[in-house]
Parts: sequence; C-alpha cells; structure tokens
Amino acid sequence: MTEDWLPLERFRCQPDGGVEAEVRFKPDSPWFEGHFPGRPILPGMAFLALIRAMVLRAIQKQGHKARVTMFKKVKFKRIVRPGENLLIRLDCVPTATSARCRFEITASGRSACAGELQVELDPIVIPPKGD
Repeated sequence: MTEDWLPLERFRCQPDGGVEAEVRFKPDSPWFEGHFPGRPILPGMAFLALIRAMVLRAIQKQGHKARVTMFKKVKFKRIVRPGENLLIRLDCVPTATSARCRFEITASGRSACAGELQVELDPIVIPPKGD
C-alpha cells in the first residue's frame, strides 16, 4: 500500500552528498481521489509526505533512525497532474543529534515545491557483543 501512496523510485545518493529520487503518480493513485474530480491535482500534503519518506529512508540507509520535527519555508510553486515525472533533490547538513535539510521537487523540469525541514536523529545504540 505504501507504494501507491509514496512511489519513490530510483533512490540514489549523489557524489556531492545529496540524495535524489524519482516519482510518478499514476492516475489511479489514492492522492487524486476527490482532489479534484475531472481535473485532479496532487495535494500539497503529498509533497510533504514524499519528502518525509525520502529523508527518513536516506538516514536509515546510514544506519540511523530519525523523526522529522519541522517543515519551514515551504513554497508550492506549480500544480502537478497525474502522470507527471517528479525529481526530488534533498541536501542535508547533519550535526551530532539533528540535520537541517533543503529540498526541491521538480515536475517536468520545472520547480513544483521547495523548502526546508528539521530532523532529529535518535542516538545510535550499539548492542554489546556476546562473549
């Protein structure tokens, strides 16, 4: 079911430290139900859910757990319709206990949404080795 809601594809870490993923919402995606009949558009909440899922996945790949604590300076710049190709770019600056990330989502090559989010990292607990 998560794939229907958040279809992150081609998730990859970039040489410059950023993370990218591609997304394409099918016309029958649950995000478009009732939003709006006859002229469906991707709701703003879907953008934020994608970013949250992507940052948590990137942090998990590094062996950490985290939680998103705040979105800020979010700007929704254009309407996204079913079937458009989205590219998500995420750049994070980590500290010992948190990370501040900037993101941008482009649709068909044009900026659709951009902003920042704050992430709190859970402490890493290394289990003791058995004797």
